[in-house]
Amino acid sequence: MGGTIADLLITLGKSIGAFNEHNEAAVKENLAPNIVVGSVRTEKTLRGTDGINNITNNFKDNPTFTLVRLDIDLKGDNDGTATKATLTGKAKWKDNHDPKKPENIQFTFDCVFMEKNWSFQKVVADIV
Repeated sequence: MGGTIADLLITLGKSIGAFNEHNEAAVKENLAPNIVVGSVRTEKTLRGTDGINNITNNFKDNPTFTLVRLDIDLKGDNDGTATKATLTGKAKWKDNHDPKKPENIQFTFDCVFMEKNWSFQKVVADIV
């Protein structure tokens, strides 16, 4: 059995809230241990602990992530539950580099339903 769209949206909301509060432990709760992170600034792909650390290392720049648009693909499942999903969309990213001018980013989050919870398995973002 998979997870619901509602649960996926709750996980996304909690994750964005934790990220914006710079709550490292809460952010890590929803990251798969084998996560793949596409880093915009370093243009590298990082895996596992290196990927998780890349996400939380952003906290030193006091970032905020504001969702602007979101699309959900349940990977062919159509009964309202799924074991895999892809979230794509756009967001505003603001940090200490230029706090008065947020950057527009486009993101893709691949999610997997594991052990009763949704987790982010791949996170990629690009400045647009």
